[in-house]
Amino acid sequence: MTRVTKVMAAFLVCMLFSDMAYAHLIFATTTPVPPGSNGRIAGDAAKFNEAAIEVLNAQGNSVARVILEVLDRKDTAGQEKNLPIKGEVFKIEDRTAFLILPEKTKSGNLIPWVWYAPTLKGLPGKAEKWMFDRFLENGIAIAGVDVGESYGSPKGRAVYSALYKELVEKRGLAKKASLLARSRGGLMLYNWAAENPESVACIAGIYPVCNLSSYPGLGRACGAYGMTKEQLAAKLTKHNPIDRLAPLARAKVPIYHIHGDKDTLVPLDKNSAELKKRYDKLGGKMTLEVVKGQGHNMWSGWFHSQELVKFVITHAREDKPKEPDRIVLEKQFRELPMEARRLAGPLFWLRGEQEREVGLAYLFHPRGTGHRIRFSQK
Repeated sequence: MTRVTKVMAAFLVCMLFSDMAYAHLIFATTTPVPPGSNGRIAGDAAKFNEAAIEVLNAQGNSVARVILEVLDRKDTAGQEKNLPIKGEVFKIEDRTAFLILPEKTKSGNLIPWVWYAPTLKGLPGKAEKWMFDRFLENGIAIAGVDVGESYGSPKGRAVYSALYKELVEKRGLAKKASLLARSRGGLMLYNWAAENPESVACIAGIYPVCNLSSYPGLGRACGAYGMTKEQLAAKLTKHNPIDRLAPLARAKVPIYHIHGDKDTLVPLDKNSAELKKRYDKLGGKMTLEVVKGQGHNMWSGWFHSQELVKFVITHAREDKPKEPDRIVLEKQFRELPMEARRLAGPLFWLRGEQEREVGLAYLFHPRGTGHRIRFSQK
């Protein structure tokens, strides 16, 4: 995005500040530009709206959050979503979800995947494209679902569980996801992970929110939880990521965060640094990369971190499922000498059809110059 476009977007945001109803009109129903109009170019509306949304996401102040929530309510009414890379957009629990698959996948193999959050209006955006390209090149899919400004609430977690079930049970994705949290996506992903540690391969974060008290604050978050500020404070340890790390530590889930020491919106000391202190105490493994002089912004280094991408790819591919027993047995069978195959063949193929149901075990043991084939069942 050019500096001029950013300035125009910022100007549009200033216009939006004065009248929220007008804000909805500008963003949601900008009048199409007729071809050949004086001083206006067809496509400007979409370009400036996209630029303004990126600025809003980067700002994170109270005005920006209100505007984005208005946009979120409209966006989830339909199924349209612009992705930085071509993918599928679909509905889960009446919320907009997406899935981007690598071009080449081996038939029958489960696909490793990255779960990105937040999937709000305009996210994931162009800034994430470099990371996503690296994941796809390594055979890793990317998915996410827009749960609005849920701040990690139980309702948002329920939608996350519905997405997980859809992707794992119906779309061939691996049972463990690699979580990638940007900013407030940390609240969403960490709270789901704490309740589903066996389904998490790793967690990576780009200045992620890990502490509800820090951001957005209990007074703002309480509505998403259906509580008052005081009620949420009383039950905070049940909903605050930094208080829910024990299950992840027990499951040995590795974590990698990159966070700036000048972040005033999501302060390092109250979020990533505090999480690391607690995770270390629990015996968990976490790497925290602190970037000097950087805050909560769109600096390209956040989205071109070789170490973060390497971390995600390594752990996503580590969780590659083992081949089914039947395939392993077939390979072993083909490696047998011809005379052994003639002997074992009829029994192998007969029992092999029943697989685990009859507990068929096929064992090949070298014995001197000969071979012994043994079958056993329940």
